[in-house]
Amino acid sequence: LSIDVAGTGAPSVPPGGPGANVAVVEYYDAAFDHYFSTPLASEIALCDAGTVPCAGWVRTGATFAAYAASDPAHGAIGVCRFFNDAYAPKSSHFYALHGLGCEDTLADFPDWHLESGDLFAMAVPAADGTCPAGTRPVFRLFNDSQGGAPDHRFTVDPAIRATMIGRGWIPEGYGTGVAFCAPT
Repeated sequence: LSIDVAGTGAPSVPPGGPGANVAVVEYYDAAFDHYFSTPLASEIALCDAGTVPCAGWVRTGATFAAYAASDPAHGAIGVCRFFNDAYAPKSSHFYALHGLGCEDTLADFPDWHLESGDLFAMAVPAADGTCPAGTRPVFRLFNDSQGGAPDHRFTVDPAIRATMIGRGWIPEGYGTGVAFCAPT
């Protein structure tokens, strides 16, 4: 059975069943005052060991679930990860859904280099920021280039969101600043 639909976003792989989950682990570098998140076991091992290129990055204790890129839930969309080192010695990462920021970043911001076209997958929020049943919002906050380099923080925790807004970070995304929707 095939059903054509209209809208934004497109599954990066054919939709499947409930999908497999991965943990996205957050790190912080105090010298940069930047955040970095990854679901990749190889990067988590490097960061936990403090090995280059992760020297100085420490776990914040914050995590959120995502769908594995290799086994996304029905309707989940691939998330691209970009890297920018034009702000040396600082650098930054940015994450966006296919059809909802990924392609625009590629086309409009040549300093942002695509590291992964499908790092993990997420559900798409509605225009008002609400998430489908069985998912919860992942808030995206932008530091407005405080400290001389852009940075984004992604969190499912409303208290972290409020703290970052209190520090002058700007909510970005749908509704109250929802970038995508994570499995619960």
